[in-house]
Amino acid sequence: MKKIKIECGFACEVDENVLDNMELLEKLVEVEEGKPAALIPSLDMILGKEKRKELYDHLRTADGRVPVKDTTRALAQIIKAVGAKN
Repeated sequence: MKKIKIECGFACEVDENVLDNMELLEKLVEVEEGKPAALIPSLDMILGKEKRKELYDHLRTADGRVPVKDTTRALAQIIKAVGAKN
């Protein structure tokens, strides 16, 4: 497990092998192709459902929304942090 912390301050532990997954790659391609709904299974594969909800709560705005742009940015930072060599 790798401890990570991204720019917005969200911190968690992620299995370093999680990125070695073709199904995850397919979902990330969908995100890149402009299908934001693919963020949900992508985050579930990387973080798990409970940590995804924690990320949403961390990103939640004062009016209760979880911005797609902020979530996409967080996903990219999580992937970069998990893939980074110590």
